Amino acid sequence: MSDIISCLNCRQKNRVNKSADSSKVVCAKCRAKLIPQSQTAQPPSPTEFTSTTSKVLNDIISCPNCRQKNRVNKSADSSKVVCAKCRAKLNPQSQTVQPPSPTDFTAMTLNVGYVYVLFNQSMPNYVKIGMTTRSVNERAKELSKTGVPGKWEVYFSIFVPSCEQVEKLVHKHLKKVRYSSNREFFNISLVKAEHAVTMKANENISKYPGWPDPKSVQNHLDKVELENRKEIEEQRLRIEYREREREKERKEAEQKLLIRRKDSADSYTKEILAKGPLGSGSIFLIVFFLALGGNGNPEIKLIAVIFIIISGMKFRKDDKIEAAKTRKKWGLPPV
Repeated sequence: MSDIISCLNCRQKNRVNKSADSSKVVCAKCRAKLIPQSQTAQPPSPTEFTSTTSKVLNDIISCPNCRQKNRVNKSADSSKVVCAKCRAKLNPQSQTVQPPSPTDFTAMTLNVGYVYVLFNQSMPNYVKIGMTTRSVNERAKELSKTGVPGKWEVYFSIFVPSCEQVEKLVHKHLKKVRYSSNREFFNISLVKAEHAVTMKANENISKYPGWPDPKSVQNHLDKVELENRKEIEEQRLRIEYREREREKERKEAEQKLLIRRKDSADSYTKEILAKGPLGSGSIFLIVFFLALGGNGNPEIKLIAVIFIIISGMKFRKDDKIEAAKTRKKWGLPPV
């Protein structure tokens, strides 16, 4: 005959045969010993702990250093219990936290970076206070491309162990002069902004004795160096692209100019080659001498007319020869 016994350790209900050997009756969940006659439970011995038992004895401890919630076994060795995020040492018994040693800092545990103060000539009454894990000058260039009328310039920056924490502390400290809760603009002078950032940065630095950790800093510097090289390479490629585009535009302009000059030479030379042996100027001179020149002496008139005809024909011939050379120079077909 069976009975329902509730385990006093984990409140699990167990179906137990009353005639069963009491030394072998245990809770199906936490493995604590059950006594069917008295319906009481004895706590399990340390050797009987299983993964199920450890879940019951786990506790949630919030790390005061980074507010990360950690599941910790109360029976665990307190010297080996650390926060899963910031690696600070946790004490499961008192739920207190000890500051991490410098050797616990890595690029994963510390968000090393810069907290900066930027100003813009088009916004004289406001400064921008923010953070970046890259180069501050590069960040200022990025912000200058976001549609603001002026250019952001760096007034002050400081390298800290946790740039995100420092930024939040500074924003909280200057919330009375903040333009908006979702914007990083503050109605404050540059000197006061630098003072506020420096104060919170020093608090953050003093929070981590032995900082900076060489590995964290080196990882950060390597990342910045890689990004700087990438930026330089991208800038070089942009310059080469602009030069290629300018060269292409120059060649296109030269080609268009060459075509216009060739068309102009074609029409001009065709016009000259189509003209007769004498020009209008020579004909005008001949008429003038025949009508008024030579003081009525026919011989003088005849000599003058012959001279004008020969000179006009020679000039016209020279013009046609030059026009033919011009067409040959431009690769135009003969007319």
